[in-house]
Amino acid sequence: MSTASKPTPDQLRAKHAWKSVQAHEHGNGFDHFVGAARKLPVRIMASGLGQALAFLNAKASKRQAYSALLSAIGDWVLNRPLDGIPSRQLPADDAQLFQLIEHANADKLREQTVETLAYLQWLNRFCEATGTSADVEE
Repeated sequence: MSTASKPTPDQLRAKHAWKSVQAHEHGNGFDHFVGAARKLPVRIMASGLGQALAFLNAKASKRQAYSALLSAIGDWVLNRPLDGIPSRQLPADDAQLFQLIEHANADKLREQTVETLAYLQWLNRFCEATGTSADVEE
């Protein structure tokens, strides 16, 4: 009988964040990705999740790195496993993420904010591990 335990929510966040960093590490503008990811938790705490993500969305038209960061967050928030069971495995898009935020009650929005901040902790750790120390943002 196997005694393998299911991964913890933190392990799942880490796995997704690692894959996101690997997918963008060698792309053009990774330093902007790192800079935006590093500053995003402060923006969320200061302005709220919706406004911080709207800021990224506004920047996404100028820099692919902002779009990539927004997509990574959207994919995690919209598709993250709940109790070890994937909630869905659909490609996430920005409109779905903003719809979720727009229609969430206060408790759900707080939950999504906490989850996003927990995810960003891992994403930022892995960005640091790449050795990219750029503090670039426009």
